[in-house]
Amino acid sequence: TRYIGDWSSDVCSSDLFMEQLGDTTGRKLIFRGRDVARKAGARRALAGCDVFFAQTAERIGEFDAASRVAAEAVTLFESVHYLPGVATASQWLGYAKAERGFFAEAQTDLERAIRAAQQTRFGNLEGWARSNLAGIYLTLGEGASAREQAARAAILHTAYGDLWGLAIDRRFEGLSLQSQGHIDEACAKLADAVAAYRRAGLSFNAVEPLRLLALADMSAGRFDDAEKALTEATQLARASGNLGWAEELPVHQARLAMLRGDLRGADSLLDIARPHYAWRNGDSTLLNLPFAALEAQLAFRTHRIATADSATAYVSSAIARRRQRLSNGDLRAGLAQLQGEWGGLSESYPELVAGLVAADRMSSAFRFIESVRAQEIADATLRTIARITDSTMARAEFRRMTASRQSVTLDEVRREMPRDEALILLTLGVAGAPTTAIVVLSDTTVAVSLAPRATIGPLIDRYLRVASTGIEPVALGRQLGAALMQPIVGALPAR
Repeated sequence: TRYIGDWSSDVCSSDLFMEQLGDTTGRKLIFRGRDVARKAGARRALAGCDVFFAQTAERIGEFDAASRVAAEAVTLFESVHYLPGVATASQWLGYAKAERGFFAEAQTDLERAIRAAQQTRFGNLEGWARSNLAGIYLTLGEGASAREQAARAAILHTAYGDLWGLAIDRRFEGLSLQSQGHIDEACAKLADAVAAYRRAGLSFNAVEPLRLLALADMSAGRFDDAEKALTEATQLARASGNLGWAEELPVHQARLAMLRGDLRGADSLLDIARPHYAWRNGDSTLLNLPFAALEAQLAFRTHRIATADSATAYVSSAIARRRQRLSNGDLRAGLAQLQGEWGGLSESYPELVAGLVAADRMSSAFRFIESVRAQEIADATLRTIARITDSTMARAEFRRMTASRQSVTLDEVRREMPRDEALILLTLGVAGAPTTAIVVLSDTTVAVSLAPRATIGPLIDRYLRVASTGIEPVALGRQLGAALMQPIVGALPAR
């Protein structure tokens, strides 16, 4: 039995190699190895073949079968007390589930992998399991936990000389730090990720962290550093045949030119990229949304209001379509959407709101705010659902979330407003944009421009710090009231 088990395991491993090289007979031979091991009662060998089968099944899109067989492998390895196998199968299963939005289940698998790896001192695999956990925590908005897991994974991968794993760990550390507002530290970690990929001979993979590094440098106002990162990414992309980078490069260059005040140069660069991001044709491809937002920003700055209005209308409708697909789709597909987006709206959003209001496009501004807010609420709800381990309860929460998805319009709100009440929508100004307050009354809508985050943010922080001690922050309350509420109250009618 031991001989047959070893033979079947060897067959499965060699056939996995054949399958990865494109030899379709390899998968058939993996089936053969599994059958031989099962008939011989060689559970450890069968479990090994199950892992190989799961990897091939996942690669061709048969995820349900892959997940089922990988779970069988874990059970078999546990039954023969082979902890290295438990660790390996659990880590792969956790990674595969996380990629498809099964976050709660994936976390359980990865934590099992860590326990088994620690008992057998399988440090490199523990590092990969922790790196996978960091990705889950980052997706769920738990930056501190993501950073902790990525840092521990980096120590393990460094000890084993696994530069590929280290590069991924540093990337997760950088993204975690950025999510917590530590931009300088984030940039350092992203630069470390690039260096690790280079040392590992994986220059193609270094393009993505270089993109992240360039965007982080832009948000920090380090424009020369951002340009240097884009140049390095371009050199690596050309050397490795990454054709997709050539399409997106003008977008990043346009963003950089706009930040430097070169609006004409930014417009020319967007013109180069425009054929690849055809949002005007109604194409709702994911990358079209941040591209349209960037076009709207530039259009406001160059006083092309119609173009800006059209672009923000597209962004609002694209977000609504995404939410519509979410409500008509599967829970796991919805959770998988949380994996992250290229670009985003976080820094352009306040400027777009201010631009619409300044152009007296109140209805458009209201729709834009509501669409973004609705998507933020949906994402936050999805993150809560992702933590639920009971799948029945999770599906019920998902159905409840998608039952009410319609955003209201400004006219609908005004018809419901009592004459003696006002609704205030506040958009905190970042990246130089003012804070905008839209004041909705039953018979009119007005806007008030307030100080940006650089002024209001510290007042809010100090107010909260004092209030959390149990002391009433009277003086700070007056300062905050004067900066935030007094201009709004001044815009209200006496009623």
